[in-house]
Amino acid sequence: GTLDNPPSARRAHMIGLDPISWAMAMATIATVLFCVVPGVVVCMPVLSILYFLGIPPVPELLRTLVVFYKTLWYFSDPRNPYEGAPSFSFKGKEWVRIRVHLASLATVLYLWDKRHYRHESFQRDMILNLRNVAIPGTGVPLSLFSRSSVATLGVIVIIYPIVAILGAIRGAAGSEPSLGKSFASLLLRPTDWFSLWRLNCRLAALHFLRTKDKGYLLEDKWRFLQRAKEEGIPVTPWLDD
Repeated sequence: GTLDNPPSARRAHMIGLDPISWAMAMATIATVLFCVVPGVVVCMPVLSILYFLGIPPVPELLRTLVVFYKTLWYFSDPRNPYEGAPSFSFKGKEWVRIRVHLASLATVLYLWDKRHYRHESFQRDMILNLRNVAIPGTGVPLSLFSRSSVATLGVIVIIYPIVAILGAIRGAAGSEPSLGKSFASLLLRPTDWFSLWRLNCRLAALHFLRTKDKGYLLEDKWRFLQRAKEEGIPVTPWLDD
C-alpha cells in the first residue's frame, strides 16, 4: 500500500489534487512568495510617491488594477447580480465590455469541477484546449497551470496583470495609445483572439450547465457529420466501412 500510494500522493488526494496538480499549485505559490511579493514590496513605495505626485500614468495604472480586482472579487460570488457590480464611473458599451470580461473570468473557478459538454469537467476541457497556447515569449503552455485551481487563480490575479502591463509597455513604445489606456484595454476589455475565444468557451460551458441543451452534443465532430447527413445538410464527405 505504501509503494502504490506514497504519503505525498495521499496528502494531495485529501485536498482534491492529484500529484501533478499539487506540484503546480506549490510552484505557483513559491513563485508568488519569492518573485512577485518582493517585487511588489520594492515597487509600492515608489508607486505611492509617484501616485501622490500625480505623475502619469501611475494613477491610471493603479485605478485600472483597483477596477480589475474589485470587480473580479464581486463576481467571484455567483450569487451577486450582474447589474449590481460597482461601475467606477464607467458608462455605456465600455462598462458592458468590462463587466462581461471580468464576470466571465470569475466563472472559471465556479465552472472548474462542473460537467462540461465535451468532458467530465470544465478543468479537463481547459487542459486539452490550452495545450497549444503559451504565455507570450515563454513557450510555457497554459495547460500546465490548468492542472490546479490554485495555479489557475494565480494566473488570473497575478500573471495576467503582469503580462498586460508588459504588453502595454510594448504597445506604448509603438503606435498604440498611452501606457495607461493600453493597460486598461488589455486588462479590462481585451479584444485579442485568445481573450474572446476563452470568453466564448466559458459562456458556452455556463449555458450548457444551466440549460443542458442537447445541441452541444454536436460539438462531437462524428455526431455532427452523422446528424447533418440525416438532415440532408452538405458536409465533408467520409468513407463508410
